[in-house]
Amino acid sequence: MQRFVKLDAQDQPLPDDAPFEQVGGILVKAANIIVAPFELTKGKGATYAEAIKLAEGCAHQDKVHRALEVEELFLIPDRSKYRPAVDQNFFPFINGGWFWSATKDASDPSSDAWLVGFGSGDSDWGYQLNGGLVLACRSASQS
Repeated sequence: MQRFVKLDAQDQPLPDDAPFEQVGGILVKAANIIVAPFELTKGKGATYAEAIKLAEGCAHQDKVHRALEVEELFLIPDRSKYRPAVDQNFFPFINGGWFWSATKDASDPSSDAWLVGFGSGDSDWGYQLNGGLVLACRSASQS
């Protein structure tokens, strides 16, 4: 089963082999979300608060975005791949690294939040002042 669909700027499906320059978003079917086709910190990393603010400030295609919850973010890695653990046809802008989710850790929500690693596809919680990367998404029903 195909997990992702490339979409054009009008949220219409593109062929899997469409050049990434044509991609306006990536549909994550299992979560019914559309991920913006870029990483928001430009590889520099950000604290949890900065990452959430970047995601909420993303107005790609004039749509309201947010950071992905850990369950949504965990759907993206391909654990049959390593460094990066991601399908580069759909996510060529991801080269590994830890990505913040919007999900705070229940044991200490004031200082910890969940991240997903795209080096090997694992997840863990981390101190919110550490640096991480971030993706933005929106509901597919917002199209």
